[in-house]
This record gives sequence, structure tokens and C-alpha cells, in this order.
Amino acid sequence: MLQALSEPHVPGNFDMHVGTIFQSLVITGLSLTCVVLSGFAYTAVHPAAKNHLDRVSFRLLTYALLANLVYGCCFVSIAKSSGPSTSCSLVVFLINWTTLFSCGMCFCIALNLELVLVQGCNGKRLEKYYIIGTAALCSICNIPPYAAGQFGWNELNQACWFSTPDQHALARWVIGTHVFWVLFMAIGEAVAFLLIVRYFISYESNQRRIHSGTTSSGLGTSSCRSERLPRASMVQQRNPMGQYRNIILRVGLYPVVSCLLSLGSVIDLYLVVDQLSHPIMSELNFRLSVSGFIIYALRPVIYAMLAAVDPVSPRPDISPPPY
Repeated sequence: MLQALSEPHVPGNFDMHVGTIFQSLVITGLSLTCVVLSGFAYTAVHPAAKNHLDRVSFRLLTYALLANLVYGCCFVSIAKSSGPSTSCSLVVFLINWTTLFSCGMCFCIALNLELVLVQGCNGKRLEKYYIIGTAALCSICNIPPYAAGQFGWNELNQACWFSTPDQHALARWVIGTHVFWVLFMAIGEAVAFLLIVRYFISYESNQRRIHSGTTSSGLGTSSCRSERLPRASMVQQRNPMGQYRNIILRVGLYPVVSCLLSLGSVIDLYLVVDQLSHPIMSELNFRLSVSGFIIYALRPVIYAMLAAVDPVSPRPDISPPPY
């Protein structure tokens, strides 16, 4: 089995259906994304949902979905490609730009939640910096290779990607403009979520100590007890961390999903490095390449499903969270 995987890849019947599989996954993601965005637009006309729309997290999520919409349309174009074309480089530029932008928006959602709840910052003042900073990073990472003619038809992978035949240059471009930043943002989301969880645990622990101290001090006289205990419970009821505990835990799905989807970038990194010493596509590398494409094709599907159940999505029957 291992010997067969190390042999050069021989095109077979499966190769003819790979493009169809990619297209089916991406079209499904595009459909779900359109449904979610339509739901957002429909909810926007509900009077009780206006407060939901005036939130940083919701707008960042919407921008990420719009980026995934463009990403999906371009991915369908790549899946249909069978050779070099004039639009190949532009499509690769848009795919890389929107991929990095959607990752950046998800990272900013986690960062904003940490800054607002833990650091006490004003998320609305920071919103423009989230968008401008992410867009600038995407442009810095993708305009230079596009201007240098690095995007185009890749003969080894038989797909629109980086077109340079120099494997060392390819490795530098892929790592510096894509892989590093995708992994950095996925890890950043996980770190931000862990900081939020640590703050939540610390806050709950402090509240228990305060409540315990109030209870013990109130045992001296019945008047103090009847007067202080309601105040302690009132403080606890007004605690936004306790009220939105489930929301914060559910937001933790984003770093988990981002880390899983970043496996596509890890596969890209492995293939690029392996091609430095093995320029011929092996059966193992072919299967990894297909797996990486499937992961990329699943991005719109997974993020649309997460957005549909995400707590930052507007719902007219609940009060908005404080971020």
C-alpha cells in the first residue's frame, strides 16, 4: 500500500469526476450562504431586530459571508478550468484575497469579543480598524504576486494557482502570502477564545466568593441577611457573562472550525515543500491535493452553517448580546 502511494500518479476515472465534486460542494455552499444572507436581510425589516444589526460582530460576520460568496463563485470557475486561460490569474487573486479576508473577519470577531468583554474596549470604534487592517493585509499579500505574474496555470497540479516553475520561489510565495497568515489567524482565534474562557472562569470564581462572603456576613442578623442576599443575587443576575455564557461557548466553534479548515493550508505547505525534492506528482500527493481542494470547497458550506446558528446572527425574539 505504501509502495503504491509513493508511485507516480496515473490519471484514472476518478480524475474525471474531481471537478464535479468540487463544483457540487461549492454550489451547495453558495446556496446556503445566499439563504443565510437572505435571512439576515429579511430579519432586518423586523423592528425588534434593529439593535441586532447595529453590532460589530454581526457586521463582521456579514462581511465574511460576502467574501465567501465571491470566493465560491471564483472556486467554481477554477473547478471548471482545464487549461491556461486569460482569467486564471485574476481568479486566483480573488480566491486568495477573499480567503484571507474571511479568515481575517472571523479572527476579528474573536478579537473584538475579547477586547470588549475582557479589556472593556469600545468595539464600534475599533470596527473600522478591523476592516481596514484586514483589507490592507489581504492586498499586501496578494497584489505583489499578482503584479509579478505569479498567479496562473500550474502545470504540476493542473489547476489555476501559482504558476512559477521554480519550486523554491513557489514555497516562498505560498508561505509568505497565504499559509502563514491563515495559520496565524486560526491560532489567534483559539488564543482569544481561551482568554475569554479564562476571564469567564475568573469572574465566576470572584462572584462566588463575593456571594459567599455576603451570605456569611448576613447570618449575624436577619435584617442584614434579608437586605444583602437579594443584592448579591441581583448583581449575579445582571452579570452579562453569566447571561451570555452559552453564547461565548458557542462562539468557540469558530476557532475550532478555523483550525480544521486551516488543514488545507497545511496540505499546501506540505505539497510545496515535498515538491522541492519530488517534482513528479505521486499518488499520495495527488490524494492530499484532492483532500486540500475538498477542504477549500467546504469553506462556504461550513461557514454558512455556522452563521445560521451563530449567536451574533440577528433574531427578533431575543435581546442583543453586548458585543
